[in-house]
Amino acid sequence: MDLNDLTFRDTYTHTILHPITQTPVLHKDGQPQTITLHGSDSKGYRNALAEVGRLGLTDPDERLAAFLALITIAWHIYAGGADVKIEDARATYAAMPPQIRDQLFTAASDRANFFAGPSTGS
Repeated sequence: MDLNDLTFRDTYTHTILHPITQTPVLHKDGQPQTITLHGSDSKGYRNALAEVGRLGLTDPDERLAAFLALITIAWHIYAGGADVKIEDARATYAAMPPQIRDQLFTAASDRANFFAGPSTGS
């Protein structure tokens, strides 16, 4: 396989999974709830790390909510009985169960989610 054929995307759309059943959490419209995130190799991710450092937050949950809000590009989310605007990302992340926040952080940190090249070859 030619190493130059290995390409990566800067973003990934993650389907939120129920922490126990691992099935997609559905939006009121019947579609899976999804969040598009910057990946760990992207400039957006690195900028978010720097910005969270500048915010001076000491609480780990607040830091993670702020970080996730900064790496979120788009979403299809239903919470609190309504569609959630992306402008409310930080507060939404802060109110989410920690298992969902961890799921999203893990998805954004997993480089395999951002692989765009061929999966096999010689």
